[in-house]
Amino acid sequence: MTDKETQLQAEVDQLQETITGLESTSKMLVRRDIDLRRAYDNLKLLDREKTEFVSIAAHQLRTPVTTARWAMTALQKNLSASLKEDQSDLLERAADSVERIFNLTEDLLELNRIDFGDTPIHPVPSSAEKLLESIVEDHRPQFEKRSITVEKNYASNPKAVAFDPVKVRDAIDNLFDNAIKYTPIGGEIKVATSYNSNDELQIRIGDTGIGVAKDLEDKIFQKFTRLGNAEAVDPNGIGLGLYVAKSLIEKHGGSIIYTHNQPHGSIFTVNIPC
Repeated sequence: MTDKETQLQAEVDQLQETITGLESTSKMLVRRDIDLRRAYDNLKLLDREKTEFVSIAAHQLRTPVTTARWAMTALQKNLSASLKEDQSDLLERAADSVERIFNLTEDLLELNRIDFGDTPIHPVPSSAEKLLESIVEDHRPQFEKRSITVEKNYASNPKAVAFDPVKVRDAIDNLFDNAIKYTPIGGEIKVATSYNSNDELQIRIGDTGIGVAKDLEDKIFQKFTRLGNAEAVDPNGIGLGLYVAKSLIEKHGGSIIYTHNQPHGSIFTVNIPC
């Protein structure tokens, strides 16, 4: 065999070895693809079962929790004057616990509607300023209880903007709940509206609370996410409020942006197209 034939045979052998290796790799990739598809299908099934379980549990909880909430409100209204201080404190703690369960149930139901794509938006011409005034008044007992100052700065040229007042209210309520929860006693919350050059309504809610660490900011809108500093302040939350708020605003074609409030605290800016 000549040198040229020997070299050619070596190249043929190398090519055959390469082809054999590629065939082996291809078979391995096919097997991995099949395994990944099976794992993905199993995860989809588990996620669907989890979502169905959450839906059933939340619906089962809603009626008794709503009844308990109504009963607590009635007891506080009718018996507060006749109760001793320790009894009144006990009733207030029980009412706070029922309120937390009620809010959790509502968040789970909203999450269920979002996951199943069952969150229709019904925009009507609305006033963001009037909506915010109503929300501030609803939260006034919490502001007073924690000695939190509320500063309002509404746009001087308010416009009627088409949005779903129920859904936007739910979203803003979640932002206020967070601001109150994570702002220390004697802190401040600022709420403002404006209309930017992109013809968007902007609602800003800023606080002097604990804020979010820079390296965790990209996680705050994730479902079931609790950050370390938030868990230290409120160990009872499950990390749904901001996810729900973001989903509802995005249904309007808008967005929610988080920025750090110097020197400490958080600012959430809601943008809704006019």
